Amino acid sequence: MMQGFWEKREVNDSSISVASGQNLEGRSRFAKLGMATNDVLNKACRDVLESEIPSSDIENKVNLLSNKKRNNMKLYTHQEDLLKKAKHSGYKEFDVSLTYKCIRNICSTIPKPTKGKWGDDSMPAAGEVTVGDDIERIRLIRNELTAHVSSASTPQKEFDDTWSLMSDICHRLETFTGKKYLDDLKSIEKLTLRREDENAIIEKVKLQVILEKMKSNVLELEIMLKPNVGAKN
Repeated sequence: MMQGFWEKREVNDSSISVASGQNLEGRSRFAKLGMATNDVLNKACRDVLESEIPSSDIENKVNLLSNKKRNNMKLYTHQEDLLKKAKHSGYKEFDVSLTYKCIRNICSTIPKPTKGKWGDDSMPAAGEVTVGDDIERIRLIRNELTAHVSSASTPQKEFDDTWSLMSDICHRLETFTGKKYLDDLKSIEKLTLRREDENAIIEKVKLQVILEKMKSNVLELEIMLKPNVGAKN
């Protein structure tokens, strides 16, 4: 069994609705997409970031941003902490969200999306294959995964299409970073997951969604209160 983001976490099976019939296969497909996104695509994102900015310099780069650009990054408190820790611990704890924010707002030499615009809601077209396009694809794949977390099941065609897209991304980013991703992706695809492993992966994705919503709400509250700091009564 590969080492993955779901491990070292106790799982309460009763907190996950038990699927039956074809949904059992759908759960396994969903879990594999979770593994591939968090373990393989996330690593590729971090490697892209490190190709321009060493982890020892990332906090300084963020601090040099103008107030406007810094506010546009919308960093959560825990992301600020990770930026500080990166000087000594590297990028290993960065998730897709934080890595994407850094690439989008700080990196100047990484090829941008073909349309020249970050944060588009639609998947880049087949012929759009810059590194920026693939970073956008990773963000959108991750968003799509979390959007379906309530069902925690993926139809076969959707899985095949997404897996093919992931394979293409990994192939191109291997060329850009000089690192290997396809072997790990293929290993995940061939895995026969145990029920407890599937449950742990799904629970982890669900927890990520809950935490993202909580952090977003806190950030919005901080932004609302910020103009009033130091104001006279």
